[in-house]
Amino acid sequence: MGYFNGVASAYFKKGADAKPVFYPRGVVAKGYVLPDEAAEAKTRRFIKIHLIVSLPAIVIAVNYSLTWFWIVAVASFAWFYFQTKALVKECPVSAERLTFKESYTNSAKAHNKAGLWALFIISLLFVAVGSWFMIVGPAHSSKVALGLSTLFFGACSCAIGYMVKVRMK
Repeated sequence: MGYFNGVASAYFKKGADAKPVFYPRGVVAKGYVLPDEAAEAKTRRFIKIHLIVSLPAIVIAVNYSLTWFWIVAVASFAWFYFQTKALVKECPVSAERLTFKESYTNSAKAHNKAGLWALFIISLLFVAVGSWFMIVGPAHSSKVALGLSTLFFGACSCAIGYMVKVRMK
């Protein structure tokens, strides 16, 4: 599952001492120096399993009701929070921060080129379709929801476009 490897890679970088550093909250919080490659592999495996389980569960839940969406989303975030806390409880805090550039670069390097191009094209199509429906869609359609989804996929297009650029080097 190359996609999930790519997403998981955004949470890691090599520290100054070449040890793996895990950032469970991404660029917004501190990282933890993992003791070895085995701990890194275990942490990556958890992140991939979490993504494989949580993403479809949230998508399915939102199709049932907003209540189910919130229940599944809160359960997913709690699972991630407590499991990552347990994984790093013995690990020292890193003095190094993870930057957006490092996060996206690590993710880009872990994705394959074809997959990134497909994600980029699909996100651009969502922007185009959302924009089209906002302009010529039926009057009863939710312009706010269309606008928000267009902005979201526009941001995704920018992020994935950057990763395509990094991966093409």
